[in-house]
Amino acid sequence: MFLRQIDELETFFKWLDRLNLIAYNVWNDRQRGSYQNAHMVQMENLYREYISDMRQISNELSLMQKQIAEAKEEAY
Repeated sequence: MFLRQIDELETFFKWLDRLNLIAYNVWNDRQRGSYQNAHMVQMENLYREYISDMRQISNELSLMQKQIAEAKEEAY
């Protein structure tokens, strides 16, 4: 459940990366490098970290769901 939404978010960011690459190929002044280094690199790092954290949390939640289901079976 969660992993599908995380995959969709990751797909969106890959699409955004491709658009930025197109923009950088056309944008040829000093501001391009400044914008890319100051803003986009930081944003890329943050969203990659976010996606990684969400995958880990999702895996932990899936494990907890399995444990709860097993505990319910034992209780019955």
